[in-house]
Amino acid sequence: MKERRYYIFLAVALALLVLVEYLTPKPTDWGFTLYHRDKIPYGTYVLHDLIQELFPDRQIHTSYQTLYENKLLNSLDSNVLVISEAYGPDELDADALLGAVANGRTALVSANYFYGLFADTLNLATETASSIPITVDSLIREGQQAEYSVFTSYDTAQTTVLRYNQSDQPILLKVPWGQGELYLHSEPRLFTNYEMLHERRYQEAANVLSFLPVRDMLWAEYYQVGKLESGSPLRFLLSQPALRWGLYVGLAGLFLFVIFEAKRKQRAIPVYQPPTNTTLDFVSTVGNLYYRTQNHKNLADKKIAHFYRFVREHYRLTPDPASEDFREMLTYKADKKRIEVDKLLDQIIRVQQAEQVKSEELLSLNERVDAFYQSAR
Repeated sequence: MKERRYYIFLAVALALLVLVEYLTPKPTDWGFTLYHRDKIPYGTYVLHDLIQELFPDRQIHTSYQTLYENKLLNSLDSNVLVISEAYGPDELDADALLGAVANGRTALVSANYFYGLFADTLNLATETASSIPITVDSLIREGQQAEYSVFTSYDTAQTTVLRYNQSDQPILLKVPWGQGELYLHSEPRLFTNYEMLHERRYQEAANVLSFLPVRDMLWAEYYQVGKLESGSPLRFLLSQPALRWGLYVGLAGLFLFVIFEAKRKQRAIPVYQPPTNTTLDFVSTVGNLYYRTQNHKNLADKKIAHFYRFVREHYRLTPDPASEDFREMLTYKADKKRIEVDKLLDQIIRVQQAEQVKSEELLSLNERVDAFYQSAR
């Protein structure tokens, strides 16, 4: 009963903890994302929702590819919109944008910083202002602040300044380029959710966008959020319809196989008895036979014959226990003491000449021969 109360108390405490965590308001994310799906203060969800009012009956295409990779840049007669914290495309992307503008497109690039080949081509430079005009009260909330930038360098020969801030510093430029026009803006914060919710700031953002002609819009978000592609090794399979369905069908089949084939169907493995060593049985039988017949002479002769065969195979000698030369050569090749060789060969001569051999003699001969085998070289 006590254990049950303990579990109930633990479950209630866990439920309360989950409820408190769920009801606790999340802290505001002040990240400067400029992403059209972010509803945080510095996302651009509101702009993406209201931009259709500024361009009625037109398509707004959001893209996570570079302008060089995007096929819509050349296939659609559309404006190009880039909102980024910093804009510094490589040579291919810069050429793609400037080429599209030269062919009659209109582009608006809003960024705090311009760098790289694009900035060098247009002689652009920006800097963050050291102070923020007091009249722009929407820039600071709860200690959070977006950057406030102005243009400090541009080609005055062909550039027109369209907007100044309250400190008479340029923030919006118009650059004719080929058959089109390029608009450069230094305050991307103007298009964020937090700014768009203020009526005066919304009107200012609308005025900037009003310089673009009313036609389809290509919003290139790659330069702020990247390609947003999956990091999974299966991303290529999932990107192709045929491969994706093949993967799904394979996973479904594997799942069904696991469900229906989980039960073990293998029959019991019978106990396998290892084969018996018949050699040992044979030796034991023969040994018992000789032991019962008490024929020690026969066993001794077989022992000696085996010893002679060993000498012939290992030392290439013809056994002759009575020969002095044989004894010398056996002593040398077997690396034995001469006295041990003499004792062994003398006993072999006695056993061979005897008609009967006692058990003690047989045991002694067996020990000497085995000792010879063990220490022979």
